[in-house]
Amino acid sequence: MKIVAWEDLSSREKELLTEAKRAATRSKHKRGHKIGCILLTDRGKKFYGAANEWTRPVGSTCAERMALDQYYFHRLDSKVGRPQLIVIIGTFNRHEWSNDLVCTPCGVCLEMMLKMKRDFALKRLALICSNWSQTRILRAYLAELYPHPRFR
Repeated sequence: MKIVAWEDLSSREKELLTEAKRAATRSKHKRGHKIGCILLTDRGKKFYGAANEWTRPVGSTCAERMALDQYYFHRLDSKVGRPQLIVIIGTFNRHEWSNDLVCTPCGVCLEMMLKMKRDFALKRLALICSNWSQTRILRAYLAELYPHPRFR
């Protein structure tokens, strides 16, 4: 797990982060939060997500869950491939939030990613998580985001 700069990313990673930010602009949130996600497979297929808030929190959808749900819907297509990378970017309209903070998956999304990792017997799943201005970017593997070795 490491914080890297925009310049440290490959051109493909920069493109994905830019696309995730574009996806974030489709977020529906009454307070103006914007979170975007792309799940990339080993065959180059992309699944997009944007956060959506409804009147009841139970009906709301994180960007990561939206992208994962789309992947699961299409997974039986032989051209889809296996999950390889998840790219997340976001900003929150809260007084305690700063655009220097990196947007990472919530607990529910981490659990879904862990289940996906197990469902497809993935050795590891890479993540790129960024702050809104793309000046602080976390490069990590899913296992590194879990504190307990049992989940690695």
